[in-house]
Amino acid sequence: MLCCSCSLPCRRFTQNRCAGAASCASLWPSPLYEGPNTPMNMRMPQLLLNTLTVAMAAGTAGAGAIALGIAAGFTNTSFLWPVASICAVLGALLHNTKRSVTDMIDNRSQTLRDKTERLQRDVADIHGLVRLQPFCQQIPLPMGGGWALTGDSAALLVHEALLRRPRTIVELGSGVSTLLLGQVLQKLGSGKIVSFDHDLQWAERTRRQVSFLGLDEFVTVIDAPLGQCSLEGQMYEWYVIPPAALAALGGAVDLLVVDGPPQSPQQSRPARYPALPMLASCLSSQAWIFVDDAKRQTEREMVKLWTRQLPGWQTHDVDTVDGVCLMTRQ
Repeated sequence: MLCCSCSLPCRRFTQNRCAGAASCASLWPSPLYEGPNTPMNMRMPQLLLNTLTVAMAAGTAGAGAIALGIAAGFTNTSFLWPVASICAVLGALLHNTKRSVTDMIDNRSQTLRDKTERLQRDVADIHGLVRLQPFCQQIPLPMGGGWALTGDSAALLVHEALLRRPRTIVELGSGVSTLLLGQVLQKLGSGKIVSFDHDLQWAERTRRQVSFLGLDEFVTVIDAPLGQCSLEGQMYEWYVIPPAALAALGGAVDLLVVDGPPQSPQQSRPARYPALPMLASCLSSQAWIFVDDAKRQTEREMVKLWTRQLPGWQTHDVDTVDGVCLMTRQ
């Protein structure tokens, strides 16, 4: 899921979904002039230049009118100079009026787009809560769009898990989905979920909630800080998974949930790409993969790379708010 204030995926339960939003924004220099949403003090030099340019063009047109008057035989040109001045002023006024109207339309259009997106997420969360009602009564679910998964994506994940009945689940990034999948396994009566998380504090919080719900028998949350990973000559920031935890998975993983790690602005390739190459040997013959944020460009590129470099997988896109891609073996 994307943070409301930056381009990074965010998995926080709270409504303030990215505590580092300000630092994220500071990574990017602000140009002199971007558009109607740029602060006025940054836009003034460009606006002044545009206005002066239009005024000069209008003044030139007025001077042309004077020249035409002289050519037509007008000897008294005193009345033509005010015409040139009026043309310059009118040109500048028309330019500023056009710019103001354009800015107003752009601002209102952006506001409408933002409100529409928030409404879509709210509706998705409400829809998901209704469908997940049997699993949500004891979970301290986030409200106001702070899901790791949007409500409709979470409902899809639970539906597919109940239908496919995975025995071993590996999750990249813990959160609400961990608690929901833990309850699915509890309902099915068997199975285990191993969730790797690079945020140690967040992982501990998830563990406390797992214990609160009595899911320790089914859920294990493992600390896996990010470290350098080399694949195909490319460097990635990916989970440093303890060898013992990786060996314990064997080849029995029936479901791989890809919802982490976050995408760094410095990375040219999808940050989550190592998931399948690194864990392919752990997947069972009936395994399926749940890719969140599948509408995002990096995730679309990642899935294309997977299917091209690791043949034998087919994809199915589901139109949730952030998009989900379900991958199954052919």
